[in-house]
Amino acid sequence: TPEVTPEVTPEVTPEVTPEVTPEVTPEVTPEVTPEVTPEITPAPSFTTDISEVKFDSKEVGYKEAPAAVTINVSNTGNVKLTGIAVSVSGNEFTVSAPSASELEANANQSVSFTVAPAVGLAAGTYTQTVSIKTDQTDYLNIPVSFTVTEAAAKLTAVGKVSDISLANGVEKSAAGLQLPSTVKITTNKGDMNASVKWDVKGSAYNQNSTEAQKFSVKGTVALPDGVTNPDNLSLVVSVNVTVSRGSIVSDAGNNSITGISSDGNYTTETKITFTAVGAGMDIENPIKGDVRYQPLNWEVLEARSWDGAPYSATFRMGKNGNYTLTVTYNQQQFDGSNWVNTGTQDTKQVNFTVNAAPNQTLTPAADKTDANQKNAVKTGDNTPILPFVIILIVAIVLIVGILVYRNKKK
Repeated sequence: TPEVTPEVTPEVTPEVTPEVTPEVTPEVTPEVTPEVTPEITPAPSFTTDISEVKFDSKEVGYKEAPAAVTINVSNTGNVKLTGIAVSVSGNEFTVSAPSASELEANANQSVSFTVAPAVGLAAGTYTQTVSIKTDQTDYLNIPVSFTVTEAAAKLTAVGKVSDISLANGVEKSAAGLQLPSTVKITTNKGDMNASVKWDVKGSAYNQNSTEAQKFSVKGTVALPDGVTNPDNLSLVVSVNVTVSRGSIVSDAGNNSITGISSDGNYTTETKITFTAVGAGMDIENPIKGDVRYQPLNWEVLEARSWDGAPYSATFRMGKNGNYTLTVTYNQQQFDGSNWVNTGTQDTKQVNFTVNAAPNQTLTPAADKTDANQKNAVKTGDNTPILPFVIILIVAIVLIVGILVYRNKKK
């Protein structure tokens, strides 16, 4: 194998960069401007901590004025203030002298004075001006005001509301119940009218009832302006209301017969007692327009009438059979003075059966038609009448004999 001669890489000589010498800039000394002290212009000024004063009102005749108000003055300028003075534009207010007459500039201090209304002013509103001045400034004005009111009327009593009577059915409202809108009140300055708010909703009145009603309605009085209640008198009033009942129109359907059973069974020895009940016959203190049904007569085999209450009767049937008790009622209307028949009638009936008593043999009625023939209704007992008739005849004969005997002796 032949030898390989390695390839020789020639050396590279690096390029040398020459050094650069920096250029030197000479230092510049700045020009110094001398300080200028500014000239201060005097500017006097001041302010107050209150810009307006309003005093609470007093009632005429007041003995003590409202508490005085303190006003503080502060120096807001750059000049000392001297000759501080305070004045007021009228005699209705008084001001005190300032606490000092001078006030340094830029000082954490103030000068104060007070202002108050005078005592004994008449009723009215007073507005004046409090002026503050110094030797270095003009006036600074503060408005002040105070009101003296008229003497208030003092409540001494609340009047009573008269009772109210109405017809039934009126609307459940203050207007419907005719409640007054005002009530009389008494003050130290005389009588006045005060409005009242009624609690109609809370009353017991029932607009839909036809019965007479008695109830009360409460109300609250609102005092007029200028009237005070220093004694805390009750402002609650009450009115009694009476509502008369409406007309009662009794229903014929309420007519009835009591004491006898419908479809009942009785014997020939049974005494049957019944009562006719007329609708509305229990109306007390009737008013015009009331309607009732008065029992007129009753009938089993023959008709019997009533002259008046009680509307009852007793009878006994001598034959067995089926019977019908009929009661007739007259409709009556009250005209304001009397009950008057209207011409309308109503009837009620009760069917019943009579059977022969035990140990008694009776000839039964042929049918219902025979049983309802017009025969006498036995309403008494069975005591024999013949002995009494004989005794009566004997007595008459004796009387006649005595009279004849006396005549012969004469």
